[in-house]
Amino acid sequence: MGLVFPHDYSDHSHQHHGGSNNILIAFGLNASFAAHRLLKDDRINQRMVMLHLMEDILGWGAVFIVSIVLIFYPLYILDSILSLLISLLILKGVYKNLIKVGEIFLEKFPKEIQLDNIKSEILKIKHIEDVHGVRGWSIDSNQVSLSLHISVLGNTTVFEVDELREQIELILKEQSVHYSSIEFESTTHQCIDKNQ
Repeated sequence: MGLVFPHDYSDHSHQHHGGSNNILIAFGLNASFAAHRLLKDDRINQRMVMLHLMEDILGWGAVFIVSIVLIFYPLYILDSILSLLISLLILKGVYKNLIKVGEIFLEKFPKEIQLDNIKSEILKIKHIEDVHGVRGWSIDSNQVSLSLHISVLGNTTVFEVDELREQIELILKEQSVHYSSIEFESTTHQCIDKNQ
């Protein structure tokens, strides 16, 4: 983390002057903060980069605080305490992101998708009799994909199916689904995914 500096505690005949280093600390703090603001994004890989930048910002801040405190008090353990606190804070964020990455690898159905809302909106469309075989996954926290089966009456034309597809894709886009695979079938078709 770069916050714990080797220090010879047996020799305290010297004085700590943080003033000369404060310009460098301020520069590092501002550069890290600026990078954090520029890279702000909600994708999971960007969130992991943000944690690293947050560590840098907190680290520079801690160095600044310690350098000021050491001018007035020989409180050398403060460096280690702040390092541990920053590490715990960053580990909490890393843990949350690792859980999310694990869910993506396991292709868990995204929590962000309100499946009941999607089904009820699709069933309002004329000619659609049933929605089933719904499967969802995401390749990162923002890019959600969905596959589903749509049952329509047997006399529905191909042109009507194209119109239905466009209406369904619009509903899915409103629900933050970026990619969809829609399979149409007649109501008489015995689909193995009928109960899903």
